[in-house]
Amino acid sequence: STEPSSRSTRFAPVAPEAKMMIAGAISTEDQRMQSNTMVRLSGKMSMIEYTSQAGEYQFPGLLEGYNYKVEPQSAKDYLNGISTADVIRLQQHLIGVKALTSPYQLLAADLNNSGNISISDLILLRKLVLQAIAELPDNNSWRYVDAAHQFADPQNPWMQPIPEAIDVAGLKDDRMDVSFVAVKIGDLNLSAAMGAAPAPSLRSAGGRSLALRIPDRKLRPGQDYRLPVYLDDLDQLEGYQFALMAMGDAAQLVGVEPGLLDQNNLLFNPQEGWLTVSQTALDKPEAFLLETSGEPLFHLVLRTAVPLAAKEALALQPRLL
Repeated sequence: STEPSSRSTRFAPVAPEAKMMIAGAISTEDQRMQSNTMVRLSGKMSMIEYTSQAGEYQFPGLLEGYNYKVEPQSAKDYLNGISTADVIRLQQHLIGVKALTSPYQLLAADLNNSGNISISDLILLRKLVLQAIAELPDNNSWRYVDAAHQFADPQNPWMQPIPEAIDVAGLKDDRMDVSFVAVKIGDLNLSAAMGAAPAPSLRSAGGRSLALRIPDRKLRPGQDYRLPVYLDDLDQLEGYQFALMAMGDAAQLVGVEPGLLDQNNLLFNPQEGWLTVSQTALDKPEAFLLETSGEPLFHLVLRTAVPLAAKEALALQPRLL
């Protein structure tokens, strides 16, 4: 008879694969941490995380020995930090009065992502300020540069490819230094908010409040009124911006006639009844002289459905700025 075998098959124990971590932080060049930014991990494992209030992220539990790529992304909030102050700063750079010196600010000034700075970038920036466009056709709202990257020429950051993702080859140990510098496109004075930003209603390029004046006329239904709009202390400003809107169904903004303000410094939306304005002293120096400060910026053409005072028919609109 055949005896059953008492031998058993033995397997060598398999060591569990080690679990590693990749982590880092995202901050602007002036060391402000950016929260709620999406960071994408790809490679052997794929994940998406968002930076914390401290600007930090981490990808734990990664398999050892494999390749990974880390890439932050943000294509929203294009208007964050964008104002007439940035238009002035870009104009100063283009005419050689005050050059941008930081490689990150040079990247921020390249709105059309062409690899250089030109009048085309200024046109795009002005359109953003006036809200003629809501986003940039060839660029993201934010760009992210490997924090360890050394620019060969800080005055020409496009000389070599800009590392906007970090590759981690053959992960062997925890990598806690995979960090990025956040660059807000178009924000040349580093004013972009890391969280929700309250927008001022009427401001100069230096941030101080301004006095907008409209004659306080009584408006009656059935006719159009042509009203001059003035801004005090123009001779003391480098630039300014504001937005106006007609008040609901009671009033309608039907036209705008330029004065000291040129047509390309304003955007009028007749369908929604609002007007955005941005002008700098470099646009039209004669408009900022003391001798012309008593002249109107422009005339508004208003129509009302009920009797109203002119000041009741219009409102400054911070949400448009």
